[in-house]
Amino acid sequence: MASRLINVRLNPEDERLVERLRARGISISELMRRALRSEVAKTNDEPIDATALIDELIAKFPTVPNVPHARPDTTDRCAVREHIAKRLRRRR
Repeated sequence: MASRLINVRLNPEDERLVERLRARGISISELMRRALRSEVAKTNDEPIDATALIDELIAKFPTVPNVPHARPDTTDRCAVREHIAKRLRRRR
């Protein structure tokens, strides 16, 4: 079985924490393995509920009422034509 080496960049605070753990005799490699397994176990336990996630996002970022739309209804040919003409007039 081939093993892979993972390099992790640490900021100075993280370096100090690693040194403290090593001084206590804690294997950083084993700590990483346990952390990886724990995260995978958490993410695989339950599937993402897309409906709940969308509801949460809508509640967090509600649509502001009475805001004019930047783009026209693409099924309305007249509105699209006016939108394009207005955009072209601005660029000239």
